[in-house]
Amino acid sequence: QLRARLLKALLAKNPVLDLKKEYIAEYGLTARQFNSLASEVHGVISSAVELQKRNIQETKARIVSTKKQIKALEKKLKKKPSAEENSENKPTPKQLRFKIHQKKRRLSHLNSKLKKLETKVGLCLGGKRLFLAQYRLPENGYKSHQEWLEKWRASRSNRIFYLGSKDERFGNQNCQLIGNKLHIRAIPKLAPKYGSNYVIPGIS
Repeated sequence: QLRARLLKALLAKNPVLDLKKEYIAEYGLTARQFNSLASEVHGVISSAVELQKRNIQETKARIVSTKKQIKALEKKLKKKPSAEENSENKPTPKQLRFKIHQKKRRLSHLNSKLKKLETKVGLCLGGKRLFLAQYRLPENGYKSHQEWLEKWRASRSNRIFYLGSKDERFGNQNCQLIGNKLHIRAIPKLAPKYGSNYVIPGIS
């Protein structure tokens, strides 16, 4: 939950230091736990930004290509076919006009896509496809919205990142593998429920 909140806050350009003070005071995180969270979210944003750049380049290339195709089709339409060309089953003016219309529709779609890509970074924790599945539950194999919601929450919470350091015990003060047991330091707010050191046995 905090990862999603922090992602939204960082995308809104809120200062990291202010967010750190807020998350420590309001949610009971330690400074190290916040740094782990911030490091992971920065990585998610950085990856999305790089993907956005690639998508912008690809969309621009498609726009240029589509414009060239429209220009070539319009040139064909203006050119009067010879008797020899007519016998070769060349596209009729009606067919050419339809192709031009379809290409212009595609160009309009590409321009809208480019504008959207250049406006904001597209990010959806849990996956865009799974998020959209809630609007067509039966088609996506869900019996109810609650069933979808449980899978959605699990998808959004399917990972965790702990920032380590070589000067810390076992290289990480928040997560340590000792023997076959994984020791996780709970945030102070959750310590009454899980204990300050939450142990997961049987890790191989």
